[in-house]
Amino acid sequence: MRRLLGFLAVLAALVLLAGGFLAWTIQRSVPPAREMHAVLPAGLAITADAGVTIDFDALGTPTIRGGSEAAVAFGQGYAHARDRRFQMELLRRTAAGRLSELVGRAALSSDRFFRTLGFAVVADVGTARLGPHRRALFEAYSAGVNAWDATHPPPPEFLLLGAPVEPWTPRDIGLASLLMQQDQCWEAAGDERDREIMESALSPALVEFLTPVVTAWDTPLLAGAAPAEAPLPTPADVDLRTARAWAPSHAPVSVALAFGPRMERDGAQGSNGWAVAGARTRSGRPLLANDPHMTLRVPTLWHRQRLEFADDARDAAGAPLARAITGATLPGVPGIVFGSNGAVAWGGTNVQGDFVDLVRCMPADAETLAYVGPTGPERFGVRLEVIAVKGTSPESLRVRTTRFGPIVGPSRAKGGGLLAAQWSALDPATLDTDLLPIDRATSLDGFLAALATYRGPQLSVVVADSAGRVGWKVGGLMPRRGPGAFDRVRDATDRDAAWTGYVAWDSVPALVDPKDGVIFSANQRMVGGREWALLGGSIGAPWRARRIAAVLGARTDFTAADMGVLQNDLDAAYLEPTAEAIERALAALPAAELAADDTLTRVAAILAGRERRADSTSVAHAYLVQARTAIRQALVDPLVAPCAAVDSEFVYTWPLVDEVVRRLLAARAPHLLDSKHGDYDAALCFAARRAAATLGARVPGTPFDRITWGQVNRGDLAHPLGGVSPLLARLLDLPRPAFAGGAHVVRVMQPRHGASFRMVADLADPAASTFALPGGQSGHFRSPHYGDQFATWWEGRATPLEPGPPVGNSRLTPGRRPRVRIRRPARHARPRHVQGGS
Repeated sequence: MRRLLGFLAVLAALVLLAGGFLAWTIQRSVPPAREMHAVLPAGLAITADAGVTIDFDALGTPTIRGGSEAAVAFGQGYAHARDRRFQMELLRRTAAGRLSELVGRAALSSDRFFRTLGFAVVADVGTARLGPHRRALFEAYSAGVNAWDATHPPPPEFLLLGAPVEPWTPRDIGLASLLMQQDQCWEAAGDERDREIMESALSPALVEFLTPVVTAWDTPLLAGAAPAEAPLPTPADVDLRTARAWAPSHAPVSVALAFGPRMERDGAQGSNGWAVAGARTRSGRPLLANDPHMTLRVPTLWHRQRLEFADDARDAAGAPLARAITGATLPGVPGIVFGSNGAVAWGGTNVQGDFVDLVRCMPADAETLAYVGPTGPERFGVRLEVIAVKGTSPESLRVRTTRFGPIVGPSRAKGGGLLAAQWSALDPATLDTDLLPIDRATSLDGFLAALATYRGPQLSVVVADSAGRVGWKVGGLMPRRGPGAFDRVRDATDRDAAWTGYVAWDSVPALVDPKDGVIFSANQRMVGGREWALLGGSIGAPWRARRIAAVLGARTDFTAADMGVLQNDLDAAYLEPTAEAIERALAALPAAELAADDTLTRVAAILAGRERRADSTSVAHAYLVQARTAIRQALVDPLVAPCAAVDSEFVYTWPLVDEVVRRLLAARAPHLLDSKHGDYDAALCFAARRAAATLGARVPGTPFDRITWGQVNRGDLAHPLGGVSPLLARLLDLPRPAFAGGAHVVRVMQPRHGASFRMVADLADPAASTFALPGGQSGHFRSPHYGDQFATWWEGRATPLEPGPPVGNSRLTPGRRPRVRIRRPARHARPRHVQGGS
């Protein structure tokens, strides 16, 4: 017994020692509050003798000062690595298709996808072609990242995964940029793939009807003829009364390959951005607001920074450049993406344009060594990718390439074939760009001139300057196409399938100084006429844009606080067509039949008391969100059902489904209604009951007419490693409060999708400018800045855009080898808050 007790005592001591060592190792990797480093490598193009200074305020927001753009880029790399080093590692590994090296087979589908696209190849070629100025800037940024790595322990995620800390290079900047392009623009390829599936299973008239690009609620920014509305399909096109549908000639398969899973994307892409000219503000100077809607995660996507330059640089026209810029940065990339420099403020939203074309390539021989091009057979290029997989043997992937781009999957058209992706992101020239010329512009004209050099993800850019001007323009490369429809798969034999370059900058859609002084961009159809022929795309639902336009057009005395209130607006007018349709169906029921149906009686009561707002306490909003889905399932799903025979994973995801439902209910054509329903009112009552049952199943034990929106719309901001175990989830994930807002209200707030930041820029009073981040500056779970801004963001409040007084700093000075003096974290001052929202 004594020997056993001794053994247990030794074992307990070893466990305590191991636990203590682990705790010490993790705490040691928390970024220090104050430090001085001799880290600037010899030969780096940094002219300031004093090096780089980084001051941190009470929220951990850095102010980076240097004597040149390269010096500031070095400081940015250092600050990004300090707070987001593991996030940066995931960005570059994801884009390069190297996640399986860290986590094993669970990441193989992601790695196959990105290896097929060939982002690593694009980054290699694009980096080799960088101009001298951009190369120096990218090298300085990379040196800043590596300086941090050389003088500090890696964050705990590296320890947990056993991941090596590899040097950061300019190539990795390209990979991070390309990943953002994929996130913003690749959806267009999925739309074309889905359209091809529909064309294989449905009549042409039905496909056109199911893929509208105009709605009855559109609010375009530029005047121009709207694209034509498709006619209603006739019984010869589809007749659900006889269950007669077009039958595909081939067996169902999944064609996901390099497209990724197709999920319903009700609001899955989007953003709000607007500007009001001085004539509509109390101060007489413009106001600008921006909140990009993206996946909510831990750590947050963005990192707020302020950059200050000591130089006296001027632009090409001889105008002085801004010497201080504040805004949102992307870890892994130098420059500020959206922000303000006091003279100019800018933001951006997803264009929702079509910048990816799929091209059908028919093999020219049985061995599929060649395909039929516009002038005859052309050999496929072949690239062998070897994917290292943790815990098992590597996997080999053969990628075929064409003159258009890589083969990303099989065609589902009659006769088969392969689909190649033609995409601007796969042009290495897109990487020869930087953000600093845009960041430092001091007038609207100067900003637009600098924007001409931008080649990143295509954006609807909203801009305002202190002279009182506002403008909008699409930034990024826009393909120049030949004649023919580019919203569907083209054939490789078509001489007009290949792009002929990019649209000239002067021809890119723009609007400057509109007469009403209002510019708004919320992923709606922005243009018509000639401009639509350039942009195209599956544009977003018009609901947010309509609300924003109505509010901005109603007053001429706006303040920065008013912009924050609008960013948190909960008006839910988009659900009124759903409510009115159900009310009409219930009114058509005999009174006795309605009274005998307990579910429909309670539905009627919910609708009668609806608030028309997406409050977390709203019962009506919770029900109507589910009812809108149920109506779509009842009316539209039967029309697309044959598509499952072509692709077993097909999901109808068209963002303007509300327009399809509106036209179905307006026409009430019997041949377009599922035969199991007697009429459209019966289908709507069926949907109303189904919505009640589905909602009740989501919150078991609570009657559906007592379930609030906040009970089903709860935050779910998770760390990439939070799903490994409940313990890690408790340590790494953020709280799960009830969210007010939704997919189609101005305050976009879904469990894992919403405002990735909220910014308001006041060009009359920079101190009134605000910023809100759904988390914190740091990605280290033991840092005080891991989630310290989450509550502010969730509650609809904000903090000043400009950093507060410094409470910590880093001094980076020239030296031959890394040397460090550290002072451990001090007690931080309380952050300043600015009231905003609702």
